[in-house]
Amino acid sequence: MAMLSRKCWLRFRAIGGSLSLKSLVNLSTATTLKAPNQNADVVDYLVNSLGFSKDAAITTISKVPRLRPSPEKANSVVNYLQNLGVNKSHIRNMVSGHPSLLVCRVDKTLEPKFKYLRELGLSGSDLVKVILGYKFVWRLALDTEIKSRVLYLRQLVGTDDNVLTVLKRYSRVLGCCDTELVESNLKLLRNYGISEDNIVKLIVRRPRRIFATKPEEMEEILHKVERVLRIPRQSAATFHYGVEVIFSFNESNIDEKLEVFRSFGWSDAEIFKMVKMLPPVLRVSSPRIREVLDYFMNELGYSSDYLASRPIFLTYSFDNRVKPRNEVLRILCEKKLNNSKAGLFTVLALPEPRFLKNFILPYKDILPDICEAYLSKTKTPKSK
Repeated sequence: MAMLSRKCWLRFRAIGGSLSLKSLVNLSTATTLKAPNQNADVVDYLVNSLGFSKDAAITTISKVPRLRPSPEKANSVVNYLQNLGVNKSHIRNMVSGHPSLLVCRVDKTLEPKFKYLRELGLSGSDLVKVILGYKFVWRLALDTEIKSRVLYLRQLVGTDDNVLTVLKRYSRVLGCCDTELVESNLKLLRNYGISEDNIVKLIVRRPRRIFATKPEEMEEILHKVERVLRIPRQSAATFHYGVEVIFSFNESNIDEKLEVFRSFGWSDAEIFKMVKMLPPVLRVSSPRIREVLDYFMNELGYSSDYLASRPIFLTYSFDNRVKPRNEVLRILCEKKLNNSKAGLFTVLALPEPRFLKNFILPYKDILPDICEAYLSKTKTPKSK
């Protein structure tokens, strides 16, 4: 049980020690939650301005008794963060975890750091994302921590744009950057034949995995690319995509997706031929894989062998690209208007402007309803 305050103990002595244990606990709790007079204004500020409960506000202030935050200083911090775009709910969470934020000097502690991040190119919602992604960022030393880690990032990923992307995706790197761990992970990736360019892509796309994964775990991930996805490390063009898949999904989730293909009669040879060609197909959800396979195999009659050689079909938007374009192509073929003789997979691969130019706009007067239906389904702006 927490020690009673001297005042509680004297009260206990004064009434002859006749209080029950439960009464003592209640008395101790009540005393603990009573706001010191000098902090009453700050408690009121937290309650009225940031939506704290009174007990939560008292508890928060009690964590910084020697610092004695004033409502004026707290208000200057809150106003500054709000001007950056941080909302009150997030500020409340920041203050709850680190109430010393309330006594920061905006001009000395906060502004120099956030000014530097703005000068890097972070602003608006992106800057807020970095602040909320690592709520200790305001406590970091500008030169020895923030700037030095940005410099290290720039050395790893090459450009400021890449640095910004990493910070937006994993701002904890500003405060937690074990360079020895990172270098061990990069060495493993190189040992598996992943090129420097593709390593940069992995850092930018999955920074948390590179900066926070223990080397032994990274090695197991690389083993899984070969064992689970059956992509040999010699597959220089696609191995790093396999690493991203293993970064993103656990083994049972991947197995579930593979079983969907098997349920449509695909052999393992066909499945892993497809995976080796285009590992990101396994980023598609199991229900969507089932829906797409049902459409291509059961409705359109394509074989598993044919589809396995063209895995890109799984990555197209099913509702906004595959079905609307197939419907247009079907009608043009029925009316003998498909002069190009292009097949579905050729048509699916076309960029939208080229598809419109070749298969929609030439027939807008002959088949206005079909063109209107396509533009409506794909939400494509009408051409004048």
